[in-house]
Amino acid sequence: MNKFISPLTWPGGKAKQWNLIKSYFPKNTERMRYIEPFFGGGSIGLNALREDLFRDYTFNDINTDLINFWKGIMSDKNFLEMYKPILKLIFHPKVKTLDEIKSIYAEIERETPNHWLLFLLKNNLTFNGSVKGTWTQQRLEQNWNHNKFERVLETSKLLNKKYWSTLPLVHFENNPAQGSMFFGKYNSKTWMKNTFYYIDPPYFEIKNLYEYSMSQKQWKKFKGWIREINNYGAKFCISLNDCPEVREMFKEFNIYEAAWKYTSSNTKNCPIKIGKELIITNYEIKE
Repeated sequence: MNKFISPLTWPGGKAKQWNLIKSYFPKNTERMRYIEPFFGGGSIGLNALREDLFRDYTFNDINTDLINFWKGIMSDKNFLEMYKPILKLIFHPKVKTLDEIKSIYAEIERETPNHWLLFLLKNNLTFNGSVKGTWTQQRLEQNWNHNKFERVLETSKLLNKKYWSTLPLVHFENNPAQGSMFFGKYNSKTWMKNTFYYIDPPYFEIKNLYEYSMSQKQWKKFKGWIREINNYGAKFCISLNDCPEVREMFKEFNIYEAAWKYTSSNTKNCPIKIGKELIITNYEIKE
């Protein structure tokens, strides 16, 4: 099955690495719950959902605007289908000037200030998806077209998949990753042993890439949280940048090296680089 590409541009997005990352997942996960504490652009969770790898899914992120975007396109499934011809005009390839897009943005903002489409516009028209970045003509021409709209439609359908035809498969939360969502109502060993966490936190000590990075104090709490997950019997897979501090922090677990090609700006003129990542698990991977 071809990998699914998220409609969002996101720092550290891993859609192109889906098959590689999936190879580090546990086997026979169809009866397990999937929790992703740092959902971000959603590439891994959406692909897992598309391939029906788990029984249900909880997607969490501390970014409220981001979670509102995902919940918005999830709840707007009927709206998207009903107004598809009109909405496609917004994504029309002939809309090629920033002034036209800004006019559309202002009109939507007047009518529905928190609409998911506003977040999508800001995300797609700035370098690396930065909400606070400057909109550029280059990003508009490369990243705003009918293919983008089709991704939004497909994502909405994915998020509305049902369990046994009636129960929703997907739940969204808007909490700090180490928040009460994960310990409180979920902290029984019976519940946790059937739970899998895919954890893709901000890269260690790389602060200018993310809107939400982590301090040394937060990393210390993060390490304690990982140990608690492990003690409760849940399985986890962490993806982090390769550096001595990360290797030391998680030396008690299984550490695997992964490498892949990536471009930092998603443009044709950007040279190909090799991304080096550590995959950290509390279960062994049979190669």
